[in-house]
Amino acid sequence: MKKLLALILLIGISIPTNAQNLNEKLYEAVVKNDLKKTEKLINKGADVKYLGHYL
Repeated sequence: MKKLLALILLIGISIPTNAQNLNEKLYEAVVKNDLKKTEKLINKGADVKYLGHYL
């Protein structure tokens, strides 16, 4: 039971990290004016309203 709980917590922690990385990559693609990469990341689910730590 403890192993299952640990696994669930680990998955729960890693999902936001992956999404954040996707959003960070989108921000970088936009700054670099890389249209192909920007479109690819948006299609993968990156948040176009993401502001991150850049403000």
